[in-house]
Amino acid sequence: MTAPLEIRAEALSKLDAEYRAVMAVAGGLSDETSTVAGLGTTMTKKEVLTHLGWWNWEMPPAIERIKRGETPFWVNVDMDPLNEAISDEHRDWTLATVIEYLAESHTAVVEAVDHLSDQELNRRSGGYDMQRLMAAYIEHYQEHGSQLA
Repeated sequence: MTAPLEIRAEALSKLDAEYRAVMAVAGGLSDETSTVAGLGTTMTKKEVLTHLGWWNWEMPPAIERIKRGETPFWVNVDMDPLNEAISDEHRDWTLATVIEYLAESHTAVVEAVDHLSDQELNRRSGGYDMQRLMAAYIEHYQEHGSQLA
């Protein structure tokens, strides 16, 4: 079994690599190109970045839920209407604001994961655990990062 410190370090390293890849693409967008639909999605590239930021802000509360023995709220939620509402709520934001929002949310994710104790890192709750949560966020960056191409 891998030690919690190694799990944390590996997860944070992968998360940071995916984040940096997304931000490298985001940094090359203009106000004009950010309003073009992403690859394989109806969301604009700016909406993809907003989506990532919004879901990042949900990770610290998800961690707290798992620590209390609960599951993250989205486990039993229809994602499509929620994701549409997220896009609608932030539609008027500038690209610069969206990029800042994503950067701040990523910092919050890293801090939340970094503050987990070894015991918390290995906690399971209703079939959901911290390691699965971290993997989901890494995959989230990968999934939506590819839409920015």
